Amino acid sequence: LETSGRRAHSPWPYSVVATHWPGTWQPALLQPKCEVAIRYQAVRAGGGCSLKVQLSPVLLLCNASPISLTLRAHDAAPMCKLEPGTVISPPSIVLKKPFFMSVEIVRETFVSNQLEVCTEDPGRYGTPGQGQVAIDHPATFAIQCNQKVAIINLHYEIKEDINILGLTSAFVFVNNTRKDLLVAATAVPKGGDRELILRPKTFKLVAPNRPGSFQSIPLCKFWLRERWRGGNVSELLLFLNITLSSSHLPAYAAAPIRLGITPNRRPIALSDGNTHSMPVVVTQHKHEGRWVVTVADDPCPQFVIHNQSQTTVAVGQPIDTDDNAFHVQVAPECPDSQWYCTLPPQAVTHYSTPGYC
Repeated sequence: LETSGRRAHSPWPYSVVATHWPGTWQPALLQPKCEVAIRYQAVRAGGGCSLKVQLSPVLLLCNASPISLTLRAHDAAPMCKLEPGTVISPPSIVLKKPFFMSVEIVRETFVSNQLEVCTEDPGRYGTPGQGQVAIDHPATFAIQCNQKVAIINLHYEIKEDINILGLTSAFVFVNNTRKDLLVAATAVPKGGDRELILRPKTFKLVAPNRPGSFQSIPLCKFWLRERWRGGNVSELLLFLNITLSSSHLPAYAAAPIRLGITPNRRPIALSDGNTHSMPVVVTQHKHEGRWVVTVADDPCPQFVIHNQSQTTVAVGQPIDTDDNAFHVQVAPECPDSQWYCTLPPQAVTHYSTPGYC
């Protein structure tokens, strides 16, 4: 018994989001009234027979996102608050009736759309309705917070005979280059056929990972570029602007990447605002229900371009059309965004066309 106690290891809190939190999981300080399941099991220990009584909550709620969230009942009444990296056992009514998640900032409260646990299994190829979460079908929801919007994934699982709801960021960023990077996450409401010019004013510094490390930075809050009344995440265009760390870098130099859509691999060049560029490859893949955006060094860029003129020039990939040669269309570098690779006079940059993979 002593040996088994020393070797015992619990995968608590059992959720798929357990590995998404870099620290140690902690139980919530304030535990609301909840339901507990009692199970009896016969065990043999030390040559005798004993009866093991196992107590387990009916429902667990884990918060692996970097923001504090409040669970609200179907009538929007607050039920419990969940800090990042904490686990709580809420009332099991959440499994039967709709609920909401909210964010409190100072004296303001921002509430998500209605969320609900699916009563029927949609199957492997089925799709739950809007705001519904099922086993192996995480739901992505948004909470508008003034000029920002929080985008969060909600997972539902049944493990160890416990219903588990897990909250985590819908996007994470991994810096596998050798330099510090500046990133800015932006959300733009859909509408209109215009191409957006993204010039973020605030960036987040992301240090490079150590060799062999897979540390990621959650991208949870996106700056809203335009007015949005709130609603489904599918109503938003999500972008990530990436650039090198520099004190005199213009905002338009940050390369935009459209998140959550193809192409899942895009080679670009990051500039420091002077004459130096660094070729990188940006990849996106979905793992455990969330998008992992990784930036790594590009060992084989397509072109190296040297601007020996006295004029700033832009580089792009032409589109083959039947029009005359005096009107050349250029392939977009980023869907729904107007941005081109520019070279100041006497500058050198790496460049890979959108069609080069």
